[in-house]
Amino acid sequence: MRATTDPSSRLARRLDAIGFALGAVTIAWAIVVSGAAGGSARPFVSLVVAAGVGIVLARGLERRLIRSVPLLVVCGVGGSFLLDRLGSGQWGDPLGYANASAALAVGAMVAALMLIVPPSPLPLRVVGVLGALAFGATPFILGARTAGSLVVVIALAFGVGWVMRWPRRGVVVAAILALIVLGATVALGVSGAGEPGSITARVVDTSLTEARLALWHDALEIVADHPITGVGWGGFATTSPIARADEDLRYTHNEFLQVTAESGILGGLLVVLIFAWGFARIYVGAGPDPMAVLGAIALAAMGISASVDYVLRFPAVGLTTALLVGAAQAGRRVTERTRELAELQVPAA
Repeated sequence: MRATTDPSSRLARRLDAIGFALGAVTIAWAIVVSGAAGGSARPFVSLVVAAGVGIVLARGLERRLIRSVPLLVVCGVGGSFLLDRLGSGQWGDPLGYANASAALAVGAMVAALMLIVPPSPLPLRVVGVLGALAFGATPFILGARTAGSLVVVIALAFGVGWVMRWPRRGVVVAAILALIVLGATVALGVSGAGEPGSITARVVDTSLTEARLALWHDALEIVADHPITGVGWGGFATTSPIARADEDLRYTHNEFLQVTAESGILGGLLVVLIFAWGFARIYVGAGPDPMAVLGAIALAAMGISASVDYVLRFPAVGLTTALLVGAAQAGRRVTERTRELAELQVPAA
């Protein structure tokens, strides 16, 4: 039985080399910052390494056994929620922070949706439907507004993708949406909520806390004062006036701004480029492939969550997204049998 793997193009290989270089430079810069400005780079470096390894392993596994990675994610995350249920008596918060647990559930929901699309066999589709419903309900149970909004958007995107045969531009739309949210948080950090009674002020009053805006503003002021190496890893908590006054606000509630404040403009730019690389590498092998589009949705959801909270302080959240991105980057591995299944289950365009 012959198998073909797509993509195997030169562009894909070049992007892989770029991704490796970005990871290496990011790690090297983190170590430089640690020596120049202080703090331990170990948590940040560990996250970058774990994400890179997760992407590579997931890509290889998904090429050999389709839908294996999303199934592992659904089972792993579902198991953590079930264990928490047994321990606490209620479904909900295995990470001990509602917003992080909700972000983890959103990633698992995307993994469950990956199990639904062809050429998944019927048992996996059943698992996918049940998983999507359970994980999709979790943010609402936890009262996590951002994750709840993402659940609604993802559900709508899944429906559109199914009807439109998963167009490649879905990857681009997901990337643009994540970029818009990040840009909006930076703009709000610069200007605040705007004049009382303005549209911006009303939006902020209903979706963001005043503390978040103050933390973002502090982070940007730190960047302005320390643009090269920042204030060192963990330095935001001791430099920001807001963070010094309240231990519960020691994080910026925006991972991109936190990294930039603690490692300088170059550090923040490298993290943004890593996210952009993830989308680009998925796009190269996308085509009308639901795995690719759903992987981009998972990455966008993570970028949006990380723009308004410190969810990446919990390694499980970042690693889950890395696995789904790796699976989405695997490209299509089509055998005669899976092609037959796809033709039977997906109407011809």
